[in-house]
Parts: sequence; C-alpha cells; structure tokens
Amino acid sequence: MNIKIKGILSLAVLSGLLLASCDKEPYKVIEDQPADNDAFVRIVHAAPSFRAIFNNRDSFNVYTSVNKLTSPFLTYGSVFPGATTNNYVNVPATSGTNPLNTGTSFRFSVQGTNQADSVNLYTFYKNLIPGRRYSLIITDSILNANETKQMLIPDDYVQPTPGLFGIRFVHAVANDTAGRTVDVFSAKAKANIFTNVPILSATGFAYLPTNLTTDTLIIRRAGVTNWELARFPPLGQPAITPIVYLNQRVYTFIYRGDTKLTSGTKARGLMSYVNL
Repeated sequence: MNIKIKGILSLAVLSGLLLASCDKEPYKVIEDQPADNDAFVRIVHAAPSFRAIFNNRDSFNVYTSVNKLTSPFLTYGSVFPGATTNNYVNVPATSGTNPLNTGTSFRFSVQGTNQADSVNLYTFYKNLIPGRRYSLIITDSILNANETKQMLIPDDYVQPTPGLFGIRFVHAVANDTAGRTVDVFSAKAKANIFTNVPILSATGFAYLPTNLTTDTLIIRRAGVTNWELARFPPLGQPAITPIVYLNQRVYTFIYRGDTKLTSGTKARGLMSYVNL
C-alpha cells in the first residue's frame, strides 16, 4: 500500500460528522480499561448493498457467541457504541483455526416471524488479541474470503501529546473503480493528508497540530486535483457542522457508500467516529 501523509494541518476538533447511532447499551462497555481475556470492538455499518447481498433487511444485530453486542440493531451509517463516544464493547478474545470455528465468532441476525433475532444471516470467526482494540467496519465485501477485505481493523492509536490530534482514513467504498486510489485533502491546510489510499484499506493514525480552526475534508481521485468524489461538510448543506479536531483526541474518517450514487442516503460520502 502506498500511503503517504502530506502537509501539516492547522486545525481543531471534530463535532458533527455523524450518523445516527445508538448510545444506549445494556452490555459491558469500556473506556481504556483493559481486561485479561477481552478484546474491545467498535462496529460500523458501512455496507450500502447489505440488503441485496443477504436478501434480507439491512437493519440487524451483531452477536458474539450467545451475547448480543449491539442495542438496538445497526442501521446503515450507524456506529456502535455511538460515534461521538470513545467507548468500545468487550468481546471474548479467542484464537484458533477458523475452519474449526475456534476464533471469536461474529454473527449477524434479524427478527424472525415469531422470535427476535431468530434468522441468522452470517457467522464468521476472527482471532483477537486480549486487551487490543478493533473496528469492525461492515462493507459490501463482508463475504469476501480474504480476511483483509472483511475489515476488522486494529485500532492501534496512542494518546496524542498536547497540541496534537490523531486521524486515520478508511476507504470502504467496495465498488469504487478497480485499481484506482484516492487522496484525502484538507481545505484548511491546502494539502493532502493521505494519498493513494486503495479500496478496502485503512491508513495508520497520523498525529497533527490543532488550533481550533474548522476544516473541510475532500476525497479526490489520487493525483487529480479537480476530480472530487466526496467532501464533508457537503456542498449546499450549511446546516451541517464543519469538521473541527479536539486537542489530544483521535478520529477515524470513512469514505463509504455506493460509488455510482451522488445523492441519497447511500451515496458516496464521508462519515467519522471518535476513537479516543
């Protein structure tokens, strides 16, 4: 992956990129409190074609073993736990050979005729490391046998030093043009902060300066300054809060949606959530 970080942002805090998500959660949620046998997961629904892929509803719950992780169900564009919190949900960290079903299981399910979550859509297994944080970003590639395309991504950030914030970018538009990459441009810094990001991949976390100045992030076709694919805030929507970056906070920005759509709920666009 050829990913470079360019430019220095002179920016500030993030508030407003976000999705309807569920902040109420009856299960065990942590804030930087490691446990001996648990890993910690954020779950993002970024699969615009989920309904067609599974021939079922695209609002569903996620379980690990018999334990429900989400509450209420995930909908497209939502993050669990909520996008504006830095909480993760605990899951048992198990490992082993996937064909033997001995890793940590993740199961998607929907409401059946007479019983809640009685229709299982998909189950898969992942080897997780105790104490480590992950983001499960559900995209249209979730059924891909290649584990890297299923996008369970380690959240290996560190606490930024005073005066800095952390930022990572995920390219989750599964039907983008094959072989093409994108750049992430900061309008305030007048520079790319990530370049040549491939489809279904994540950059590392970059740590950049803050000064409480609003910003616009623009996704462009790599190397082409006049080929804009998406931006936040969107053009013509002044009511949406611009991007700001808080001191010593960490954020993930996701390019998601259907590359063929330029309007509507599932059009290509940007979303984000707080890691720390």
